[in-house]
Amino acid sequence: MNTTAVQNNETIKKTFIQKQNAKSAKTDDKKPLGKDAFLTMMIAQLKNQDPMNPMEGTQFTTQLAQFSSLEQALNTNTNLSSIRKSLETSETDDSVFDYIGKEVTSNGNPMKLVGGSVVGGFFTNDKAAEVSVVIYDSNGNKVRQLFPKNVSAGTHGIDWDGRNDMNEPLGDGLYRYKAVAKDTKGDYVQVGTSIKGVAESIIFRNKIPFLQVDGKSVDPKNIVKVKVTDKIKK
Repeated sequence: MNTTAVQNNETIKKTFIQKQNAKSAKTDDKKPLGKDAFLTMMIAQLKNQDPMNPMEGTQFTTQLAQFSSLEQALNTNTNLSSIRKSLETSETDDSVFDYIGKEVTSNGNPMKLVGGSVVGGFFTNDKAAEVSVVIYDSNGNKVRQLFPKNVSAGTHGIDWDGRNDMNEPLGDGLYRYKAVAKDTKGDYVQVGTSIKGVAESIIFRNKIPFLQVDGKSVDPKNIVKVKVTDKIKK
């Protein structure tokens, strides 16, 4: 590329930047050179280059790489801003993050409907049994009875779709339940409504934080015991 072509490109850059600065000065919100402006400037260079001495491939490739880096940086800033905004507007108590990595015990009753999804609602039986569950709203009215289900010993989530006995969707809020279990002999089996495990992470549903404990969502408000694990002590 000859000296004239280089000077033309430098002149275009200088003029373009001066125009961008002039536009920015007229507004209260002064923004740095964005990806759209960068692309516009690069296109202007291509249109005004000397046809007898076009831009070298390596130079054009370099500018494309610069544009790609700029776009990635802007996208990263946008994503970070979105995460920060989500945290700022969420109903989050900073103390919820203190549960991460610790063994927690949570009372699974009541459970909660959030955006039509069930959060919480667990029962633990010491041995295999047939379990029936009756669900009540916050006023104590029975809204759903789940058919008996055979389950193995352990902790289980309540398989509820958030609807009443008439198959109508229920509103978000707190719901309590009663679980009754019988073994193969017909004898009643003790059923607990707590869950214990290590809080692995936090998820947000409708801007409300929930702990992930053994793959199950737990409302931090239902935590009744916290224990530091041996891994953390070390």
